[in-house]
Amino acid sequence: MFKNFQIGHLAFVFFVISFHCWFLFDAWLASKKFENLMLVVPLATVACVVGGIILVGAIRSSNLSSMENKLASIDSRIPFLMLLLCAYFFCLLFLTFDIATFLFLVTSLIILGERRTWIIVVYSLITTIVSVFGLKFMISVPVPTIFG
Repeated sequence: MFKNFQIGHLAFVFFVISFHCWFLFDAWLASKKFENLMLVVPLATVACVVGGIILVGAIRSSNLSSMENKLASIDSRIPFLMLLLCAYFFCLLFLTFDIATFLFLVTSLIILGERRTWIIVVYSLITTIVSVFGLKFMISVPVPTIFG
């Protein structure tokens, strides 16, 4: 019924779902405070829902050869984005969080093919501000920023 690669795929997705369920249960037992669970519960919920959709779709899929064809074509931009992510983590050591995040977003949008400058700047700026606000004020993670 299933080919070898699909069994491995299903096992991996099942493992990811199991891990998120365990992590949610462990976090819940450790502390039931809202501050400790406000990121864990949505993450685990989304991971389980997406994983469930993937499992159901893979089980219901009757055309296994089309899944293998999708795996063969990998976007050539992916290695550049992987290197960019490594550079982002490296830049976090020397630049502030907001500057490194803004530069990462600008560069990744350019790699992904966006050419409208106003969209690149506005999207990167809004996402950076929301990230900094979320980390500093919502969950009180001390991150170095340019504005203190």
